[in-house]
Amino acid sequence: MKALVRYFRSLSLLSLFFVFAIDSLSAQEISVKSFRLLETDLTANTAGTMKRDQNNETAALIKVVTKETGFVFDGGMLGIVATMQKTGEIWVYVPQKARKITISHQQLGVLRDYPYPCSIEAGRTYEMVLTTGRVTTVVHEDAGGQYVAMTVTPANAEVYIDDMLVESGGGSVSQLLKYGKHTYRVVAPLYETDMGQFTISSQGRTDLQVSLRPAYGQLQITSEPVGAEVYIDGDYKPAGTTPFTTERLPKGSHKLQFKLASYKPYTENVVIAGDGSIQSKSVTLAPNFAVVSIAVPENAEIFVNEELKGVGSWQGRLNAGLYTVEARKTSHYSSKQSIEVRAGENQHITLSAPVPRYGSININTRPMGATVSIDGQLLGESPNIFKNVLIGQHTLTVSKEGYATHSQTIDVEEGKVLPVDLSLQSGGTVVLTSNIPDTRIYIDGIYVGVAPYTHNAGAGRYSVTAKAYGYDDVTRSVVVVAGQRNTEMINPKPQTGTVQITTLPSSSKIYIDGSYVGTSPYFFEARSGSYSVMATSYGYKPKSQEITVQAGQTTSETLYLKAKRKRLMDYYDAGDLFSLGGAWDILWTDKCSMGGYVSFKMGQEQFTWLTAVLNIGGYKMGKNRGGKLLKEEGDPEIDEIDTENAKTTYTQIPVSLALRLRLGGGDWGATYMGAHASYNFNKGDNVDANIVNSSNYSVGAQFGFCIRRIIDITFFYTHDLRPAYNQQYIYENMPDFYNTFESHINKRWRIGTSFVLYIPFSGEW
Repeated sequence: MKALVRYFRSLSLLSLFFVFAIDSLSAQEISVKSFRLLETDLTANTAGTMKRDQNNETAALIKVVTKETGFVFDGGMLGIVATMQKTGEIWVYVPQKARKITISHQQLGVLRDYPYPCSIEAGRTYEMVLTTGRVTTVVHEDAGGQYVAMTVTPANAEVYIDDMLVESGGGSVSQLLKYGKHTYRVVAPLYETDMGQFTISSQGRTDLQVSLRPAYGQLQITSEPVGAEVYIDGDYKPAGTTPFTTERLPKGSHKLQFKLASYKPYTENVVIAGDGSIQSKSVTLAPNFAVVSIAVPENAEIFVNEELKGVGSWQGRLNAGLYTVEARKTSHYSSKQSIEVRAGENQHITLSAPVPRYGSININTRPMGATVSIDGQLLGESPNIFKNVLIGQHTLTVSKEGYATHSQTIDVEEGKVLPVDLSLQSGGTVVLTSNIPDTRIYIDGIYVGVAPYTHNAGAGRYSVTAKAYGYDDVTRSVVVVAGQRNTEMINPKPQTGTVQITTLPSSSKIYIDGSYVGTSPYFFEARSGSYSVMATSYGYKPKSQEITVQAGQTTSETLYLKAKRKRLMDYYDAGDLFSLGGAWDILWTDKCSMGGYVSFKMGQEQFTWLTAVLNIGGYKMGKNRGGKLLKEEGDPEIDEIDTENAKTTYTQIPVSLALRLRLGGGDWGATYMGAHASYNFNKGDNVDANIVNSSNYSVGAQFGFCIRRIIDITFFYTHDLRPAYNQQYIYENMPDFYNTFESHINKRWRIGTSFVLYIPFSGEW
């Protein structure tokens, strides 16, 4: 390479002898004729033509349409992913969200920082049409060589030019070479090697694109049953556990080994096609086991090859082979049997019961008539010889009321008689009772039995402990008085813990084991154990959860309730969320009115919400008022006013806002109270005159209730707050005389009721 560089430097010295002849020179800037998104072009997102940027995101592709070559592209800070020279166009890969591009050419100049007219998205293909001037420049300087630009796939391939390894980065190679023919070779693991020849000429850069063919494949391996370990080509580590898909494997033959406990190993050779595809391989493993069931009387322990399997009976899989099954029991002769297990041949085995081993006990006591027990099992009264006592160590207990109970450990031997001679000490009796079932009694740390328990002992003080499942142990000192019989109750203390239950939303109803206990947040103390907790709230799905109470600890649980999908009849009341509606008002001082209403909920709690109701207009029929003008023909004066036959009608457009606070209620209804303010605009007419307009302001109070969440019945009182302003009468034929403006204090009050039907703004929330 250094020799080639020195060669090019020597050639540059000859430029002093070159003559530059320029036939025509036109300074024409590069410009963009059009830029658009190619909606149906999938080149940028298709395997083989897709490129990824430094963030491993799919790059966008700009197809630059031009007949010229030799362009250089600069994407600024985001850079250019790759460029490829194609016939009639140049493919330029850019990162997504690129904003501008600079296009440079040695003869044509520079188009600097061209802004994209649309957003650049990953995996999309765009078209840029360039307009360039025609530049003819004859340069008589020649460096004696030119570049070759290669694009290779995969990007990690090694490129050899003239049998020399050249540096490659990201799948692209550029190399300055002498004019003439050259060779190339592209090599990559798991790909077929590609080689060929190309020519470097003075006509311009030579562009090559080499895509290696895959020489690998993958296996999608399944087995029946699943969970088999798969080893490939004798590797000591499993490649995976079925089902799974292998890594890329070189084309050719590969050895697969399947191993699964209780199944026969399986080996098979597979051939990888080497076209990059994923092949499927499924095997069915042959069982190497049988199901064996073993039963033995008297609940003896069952051993298989010295491994404990169960008590009384056992069933399970055993691999093919020879086994020793045995029934064992303390102080008994074991029973054994050898079996052979064959794959697929199930069998049932019944072992004979272990044979007991006996000895005898000769017991004599003073006084006679003492109760004799071994390991808590009653044998009889002394004196006596008790036969058929199992060999081994036992706890011998001798008791008699009024005497101290005697306990000792004895060792019974097979075929022998053990003599025991005892003198009982005088004492008293204490009966230990408990109101807790299955309470276990311990005296001086030694378990003696279950309450009620009668304890005969010598006079003195004894430590008694009571134990029961789910309760704390209780230890008490008990005094035995000689010659007396006493009763002592000793109860273990319940093990309790504290539970704190919160919900979202709050104030939900809480049920424990199906019983209602209150609303959240809820605290309670309970015995240790598991409890079923359920929370309910209107408009939400019930939530159930198991909680565990641990003694001496506080358990905190939060139940999150999911909102129901609401329909029209699921609305709690008129103020729930947002709704529209219509109203019909009946008044004592006016006739009636109709209007439209809007309501929305301003609170969150079920019983404390605030509702705003807005009447956005309506129609009101007015009373008879005023009089008909009576006059003589041609008489400019009014003779009289006929109040009997005159009729005045008017339209009222009210705008009122009411705020109402809920007082209480249930699912079907609620009561409320509130206040309102209103503005009224009136327009009406008379037989001989027009009421141009009038207006007034008023305030009032409300009380009402809702029915089935969507119907309101409201009772209200209204009183005018300000004077009413009226532009009065314009009489026929006398406009100048009677066109006047008046204001007066309107002291009217009104009492009425309103019936409102609300319709939700949307059928579902």
